[in-house]
Amino acid sequence: MPDSPIYEDRLLAFLDVLGFSDRLLSSGNDQKLAQKILDLFVSFKTLSAKFQSDDFAVTLFSDTLCISSREPPNFVSFSCGLSLIVTSLLGLNYTVRGAVSRGSLYHQRDIIFGPCLVRAHNLESTMAIFPRIIIDPKLEVDIDREGLLFEPIYDDHDALRCVNYLSPVLLEVALRLMGLPAQHLRTEIKTNIDRMLLAAKEERALQKLRWLHGYSEHVSGENPSEARIQELVLKVRASSANS
Repeated sequence: MPDSPIYEDRLLAFLDVLGFSDRLLSSGNDQKLAQKILDLFVSFKTLSAKFQSDDFAVTLFSDTLCISSREPPNFVSFSCGLSLIVTSLLGLNYTVRGAVSRGSLYHQRDIIFGPCLVRAHNLESTMAIFPRIIIDPKLEVDIDREGLLFEPIYDDHDALRCVNYLSPVLLEVALRLMGLPAQHLRTEIKTNIDRMLLAAKEERALQKLRWLHGYSEHVSGENPSEARIQELVLKVRASSANS
């Protein structure tokens, strides 16, 4: 009887929490900062536990976060999860840069390796540049006409496709799916972005935060109607149950 294959065909988001390494270095002589970092890990572990399943895996190590799903996943549902995670970090004054790719990957509990991981890491480190989550140029994403209502993807100025994690529709749906309150979250995120931009002194950090501020301004708009949100929540639940 042949051995079971090690790799699965998985969709992977490789995320880098920007500036986290500097905070880790500073925490060596700052117990209050060390406690804040510990609280962040505990909070994130609680959040990520909501996503863990046989088909979905989350691994957090230092400033790196890996989220993967078995293929074929529902890309809108996957984007909802990314939106919730990234905006939760933004609420704590952490920005994220990343890449989404697909391929051969082993990802169970805290063990992750494979060609897809190498591909996603290379894309994140060489092409993402700003606090955005780029989509592998080689990845074909199938989103039907109804799925486009969630606004899960946008084309950036350099023609790279990105996960639209600040989309008002996508974010609202993500929060509803998790049973989390959505009041004032978008305002809080915008306030945090403005605060981080004012506090930044290094030019590299300023460039990233200017990009993030421009992106947040670009996607901001009217709140989606309650009827539309309820309809889209039901669509995601139905598609996730059937995938």
